Amino acid sequence: MSQNKALLSRITIKTVVGEIPKPTKETFLMRVYGQANDFKVATSQYGDSLGFLGVFKAINAATGEEFTAGKCFLPKIVENQLGGILSGENAGSVEFAFDIGVKPANNAFGYEYVVRPVLAPVEAPVITALEEKMGKLPALEAPKKK
Repeated sequence: MSQNKALLSRITIKTVVGEIPKPTKETFLMRVYGQANDFKVATSQYGDSLGFLGVFKAINAATGEEFTAGKCFLPKIVENQLGGILSGENAGSVEFAFDIGVKPANNAFGYEYVVRPVLAPVEAPVITALEEKMGKLPALEAPKKK
């Protein structure tokens, strides 16, 4: 990986890749991955979107530049899936990894996002994840009576 690393206040496609010109073919833009613990609804001129909170990293596919942040915005086609997992009963966090690109489309932007999972989003409640990492604790002997 590149030695170019930057800390951002939030990871978005624009903060990682910049402006997206109209593509003539499908183009891979970036890989983004991390662990989301929560989300906030953000409102912009384009409507509501979910800003995920946690630990995230993104890599610009063209330059290799790496970015880290504690907040991440993803294309609509995946934000509802991740938001649903985080809103679930007993939700702790969700781990994910996606490759994001664009392909030509007949819309106002001239493109649409293409998102391919590198890892399927998985609910990862904190306690369960820690238990899996530690392994099972061997059965302890009962205290002996004195």
